[in-house]
Amino acid sequence: MSGGHGNGGGIEGIVDDIIENLQPSKIKKNVLKPHRKARRGYSVKDDSVSDYAGFTKQIRDYVKHHHKEVFKAGLDDDRALGIAVEAIDRAYREEGGMTGAFKAAKDGDLQEVLDNIAGYFMSQSQTHYTNAQIHRIDPTNFEDHVKVAEALQGKYGHLMPKSHQNKKAAELAPDYSELIKHHVKKVTETANVYGTEKKGGHKAH
Repeated sequence: MSGGHGNGGGIEGIVDDIIENLQPSKIKKNVLKPHRKARRGYSVKDDSVSDYAGFTKQIRDYVKHHHKEVFKAGLDDDRALGIAVEAIDRAYREEGGMTGAFKAAKDGDLQEVLDNIAGYFMSQSQTHYTNAQIHRIDPTNFEDHVKVAEALQGKYGHLMPKSHQNKKAAELAPDYSELIKHHVKKVTETANVYGTEKKGGHKAH
């Protein structure tokens, strides 16, 4: 999903690649759209479940579907259920994880549970995409950090925290990785699996 080897040699080419990969349209295409499509392509016959066996089957089957649609690879039952549990533990941590999600599904909110699993996949992709941009830069080379900060400021300064917008590149350089994280989060923060504002309910963290 990255932009290849850059438009020029050395750090300049790498910085060009990073700036290109941080375009909002590219982030949405690479990070958000595959997961939205996977979620939209899955439906259930009933919005509620009657027992725990039925609940675990639903969340396991959804994970297998989502993973195959996005990553073009299958999962066995145990791994699929393990991923579902991890996603649910994050989204329903205040309600006891699987206990809270099972209760919600019994009360007719199975779709919300599946939304949160999809949101977990999206969150993971966001983290991986962000890390891929950050770690193309030598973490020990301050001059490279300045170049990244300068490029970020020039192209995406309006998306930076207000407290950073008027700083010089050399002042921003120590925070280059946090600026990239902030940028990706800023682009994706208001979008859920349907591409709209989240209206209540739980969010995957």
